[in-house]
Amino acid sequence: MKKLREEDAMKKMLLIAAIIFSIVSFSSHAMAEEITQMFPERFGVKIVSVAVRPFTLTNKDPETIQKYGALPQEAAYEISEVLTKLNSEELFVLDREESIGAVIIEALGDDTRRRKEDAPLRGQWDRANVVISGTCSVFQNQIYFYPKICGSEDNQLVQMTPVIMPEKDLFKSLRELGRSVAEHFQYFKPKELAWEIPSKNFKKNEYVIAVLPFNNQIQDAERKKKFAPFAGIASNHISAAISSLSLAKGPQIVLTCWDEKTLEILEKELSDDSSLTNKTEMVRGKWLNVDAFIFGRYTIINDQLSVTAKIVEVQNRTTKVFPRVAGSSDASAQMLWALKHLVTLPFKTRGDAAERPYWASLLTETKDSDALEACLQAYTNFLSANLYRYMDAVEYYKEALSYDNGYLCPRVLMASCYSQWGYQKTLTNEDKSDGGKYKLALQEAEKAYNQAKDLSATQTAMAHVKLNLGEYGKARKYAKMAVQSDPQNAEAFYFLGLATSDMDDKRMYLNQAVELNPNCARAHHDLGYYVYYEGKKYRDCDIAERCLNEAVKINPGYTIAYLSQWELYTARGDYEKAQQCIDAALANGGNEYYIKNFLENPPPPIPCR
Repeated sequence: MKKLREEDAMKKMLLIAAIIFSIVSFSSHAMAEEITQMFPERFGVKIVSVAVRPFTLTNKDPETIQKYGALPQEAAYEISEVLTKLNSEELFVLDREESIGAVIIEALGDDTRRRKEDAPLRGQWDRANVVISGTCSVFQNQIYFYPKICGSEDNQLVQMTPVIMPEKDLFKSLRELGRSVAEHFQYFKPKELAWEIPSKNFKKNEYVIAVLPFNNQIQDAERKKKFAPFAGIASNHISAAISSLSLAKGPQIVLTCWDEKTLEILEKELSDDSSLTNKTEMVRGKWLNVDAFIFGRYTIINDQLSVTAKIVEVQNRTTKVFPRVAGSSDASAQMLWALKHLVTLPFKTRGDAAERPYWASLLTETKDSDALEACLQAYTNFLSANLYRYMDAVEYYKEALSYDNGYLCPRVLMASCYSQWGYQKTLTNEDKSDGGKYKLALQEAEKAYNQAKDLSATQTAMAHVKLNLGEYGKARKYAKMAVQSDPQNAEAFYFLGLATSDMDDKRMYLNQAVELNPNCARAHHDLGYYVYYEGKKYRDCDIAERCLNEAVKINPGYTIAYLSQWELYTARGDYEKAQQCIDAALANGGNEYYIKNFLENPPPPIPCR
């Protein structure tokens, strides 16, 4: 009886909690609509300023603080970035982050923002029209965010619906937090999407870009020191990727940089908390002789390294915020590879860009900014394939389609994602099965193809799926259609090479893929593996070595390329280098089961020529 009474009492408490939660949610939704409808008239200014304060972590135990000490700042940062993506002339997001990039963003405001009457918009927290803050907690493997919005003048408070997610979905919960806050600012949602860089209205012959060192936001002193070099590594990695960009018809892309001493002097000058007027002029004089600049930040939460980047275009005063790249702090090389692909993507979506992904032209064929954002988030997870985030990628592709069911890009990419996921399954499953992923890939590829049969992108998707299914004749058919539709489609030439049995034709097609896209790691690997030594009595190890070295240089997380290197060095009798390849594969996130199984059952050695 006592147990029954306790259960009844618990049920009543849960019922009361549910009712209270419903009331709070309803009132929060109503308040959100009210605030949204009143922007910006309720504040009596042309531009509404929003200050985002770091959240408060309610946990007090040392272990949680050590693991999640960066969470309050990351919550504020996520919200700031979501609002920044709105790119509205009427919304100004104040950022407390004392980085060069943040100050430069403030310098990009037009003259009306620097007038005396608009002074409250220029950086003082207590002068903002709206303040966003909240609390966060970690309890029983769950993360709780309780955001709130407050009007600074009338103290009107909106206690928004909590965001509660499993601890393992840390970065998903941060994204959901940002989205929930953004719902209150739908007034500022952009009416048009601007993603291409340089923008179509850019008229000069040169497009000058500066890449700034990334900001180290790691809380733990020991780790902050350990990861200090990453600030320069990230910016240099992106600089190297941008320096190789070229446009066939557009302006020449020029990379500009400054020495470390200049950076140190400028950082010191910008660290003063006094009036921003002098800072603004200094930044304009020393830095804004560029058309765009790139900067970012990184931190560690619960042993996960998180990296974010932005591109600011000076002429259009627009900021492009890229999805967060996150993963194990031991897999930084793979994350850098993903980061450089993300940051260079806006340049590659232009029709005149070299090394353009076969699906790039489809990326901006949606008018829904949420659909584009979800597609980019999915692509970020797909790039981090060695971190086993295919499932998350598929979820985000489906989310993009939920916003715009006619959006072709996520469907094409989802087919590719399922194909790669299935291929990984064949490498790691004991029965070598694809886990049903190839069938799902075929379903998505067929939907995309039936929607637009004449597009090279949909034809390429079909070629990829048919290749994985072992239907080489059909794979060749679709790949040939794709290269006829778009002779610059490197991926189609790559799949055509894999589907071709004649070794001379295979070599020709793979070489064409490499020429069109020198940064295609898979093409370099397969050119070495298939063309130069498979099926021959002797291997041409020198040529194979160059191809395989290039593959792992482009993609440090390319496990199969490391194992191909292991075969090559073992054939040469260079066992020390062979072991270094295995160590590199494991250090860069390689699947231990697959690597162990490969070493226990290696292919028969073939001597070098």
